[in-house]
Amino acid sequence: MRFRPEILTLIVLVISGCAAPTLENSSDSATGFKGPVDHTPLWSPLKAAKELQTAIASTDRDKLDRILDEADAVNAAWEEDLRYWQLLGAAQLAYADILVASNEGTSAGGLVQGMYLDAGEAFEKAVAMELLPSNWEPITSLPAPHLGLMFSRRAAMNPAGAWQAAASLLEAKQDISPSASLAIGQVGLEWTVACIQAGDPVPAAARKAEELLRSLIEKGHDSAVIPLADLYTWQGLSAPAREVLIKRLCQAWSEGAQSRLKNLDAENAHTYATSMERVCDALPADPAVLWYLGEARWLQSLAARSEANGPLTHEALDRAEECFLASAAHEPGFAESCRTWLHLVRTARGWALREEGRIEEAAEAFINALAADPISLEAEATTATLRLGIAAAAQDLGAASADGPTPGPPAGASPIFLQVETFLSKVVALRGDVPDWWNNLGLVRREMGVERDKSGDPSAASDYFKGSWDAYSRCVELAPEDTRLVNDRALIAVYYLDEHWELAERELHRAIEMGTRQLAELNPDIPELEQRDLDEAVGDAWENLAYLDVIRRGRIDRAPKYLEESVKHYPFEGRYGVMKVRQQMEKK
Repeated sequence: MRFRPEILTLIVLVISGCAAPTLENSSDSATGFKGPVDHTPLWSPLKAAKELQTAIASTDRDKLDRILDEADAVNAAWEEDLRYWQLLGAAQLAYADILVASNEGTSAGGLVQGMYLDAGEAFEKAVAMELLPSNWEPITSLPAPHLGLMFSRRAAMNPAGAWQAAASLLEAKQDISPSASLAIGQVGLEWTVACIQAGDPVPAAARKAEELLRSLIEKGHDSAVIPLADLYTWQGLSAPAREVLIKRLCQAWSEGAQSRLKNLDAENAHTYATSMERVCDALPADPAVLWYLGEARWLQSLAARSEANGPLTHEALDRAEECFLASAAHEPGFAESCRTWLHLVRTARGWALREEGRIEEAAEAFINALAADPISLEAEATTATLRLGIAAAAQDLGAASADGPTPGPPAGASPIFLQVETFLSKVVALRGDVPDWWNNLGLVRREMGVERDKSGDPSAASDYFKGSWDAYSRCVELAPEDTRLVNDRALIAVYYLDEHWELAERELHRAIEMGTRQLAELNPDIPELEQRDLDEAVGDAWENLAYLDVIRRGRIDRAPKYLEESVKHYPFEGRYGVMKVRQQMEKK
């Protein structure tokens, strides 16, 4: 026998047929009267089997230790009784199973493996014996010898030996319980997998296992579904595996069958979507089915996009949105995950339209996605996000308007920037806390004002400049420490408005102070472009102070200092604005 942990002191028991010890005192002996006799309780496999049932049910390792110790002690007296070997094998198997279940099997791998091998040896001895004499009582709670041998070999990672024991069970043509049939089917699956992995032909075990598992399913034992599907899958028989899983899911949703079906068609999103539509036809109001159909349609949309199949892409996205909405409506517990999916689906619709060159529809789709769930907007404009999509749509609309032709705009509006301004105005109305969007809106309105001013419409230009100031002001509220944004807001007053000059001047000095400090604190690993942009913003602020004094106020006393500081920053003497201010100063 192999060592077990926590072996208790062996209890010597009196075996049936041996003389029982007696306690005698001298006076009793002298008178011929014997005192009370202590009979140590007799060991029996039936009693031990009942104790084993209790120990297994309570996962009591101390009881199992005691059962094994007692069995060791009576080995010589009971070794010709197959029930003894059944009991011993079952106890060793249970002990090892408990170690594995408690995660101690990892640290005691050799011990566990040894106990499984010991259990196998015990059941082998039981198998080798004749049947019980007719006057001996069988113990039905213990595994039949071949079944116990199969379990032990399976646990010991011996699929060939386990199937050999299972085949013997089948050859005996005895009644086999559903649970035993399932175990035999699983052993057949494991032996089939081992053969295929070794490069050997599919064994006959596969056919036997298939027959057993199919019979169980026909009798309503759903636990046979996944082993049968796995058996088909390992043989490369995807179609029957898929049908088994779909049939199970159509009866009632099952997480295990769902997972297998998804994995089966991991490389074929279209087939998976078709399969899930069949399941949904059978269970149209099941929230889990609707959720997984939504996911399947999402995966199909990705595949269709990669195939440049626009119609199927949008069909899949529309269906996915419909499914997630329905799933959340049927099961409030799914609402949060459905919300996440809906944001992805709606955002993907915008990106798909953009890929197809449908710029205005893409912009509208991004607006709709934001309107449907403003809170789900991502924190960063990373790949395929709604935040990046909105930035891309604004850029696309501007480029499309500039390329023309476009319908004639209303009086006072710029044909180049009108669509962008309208788009960004809708965006900030839905989520007014994103500085970049306000910055872009301020820039667009500034450019629209410049264009209207050049075209001889100062009134419209003034309106756009004021709108630009308002947009930049909101931007600075949201990002008060952004040197470039602070400078850009002040620039609007300095160049285009006849108001807010004092505020602009204070803000320009603040931008210079902030930017200078930030430049000094920059990490050396900061990209050169980012460092240059900040340096340029500081120089711009000095230049704008000079412009405000010389051009707007007609004052030149402070300008030389401002200009001197400005050209210390990128692009240094290449600043066109500095040159203009200097020319104006020379005229004065």
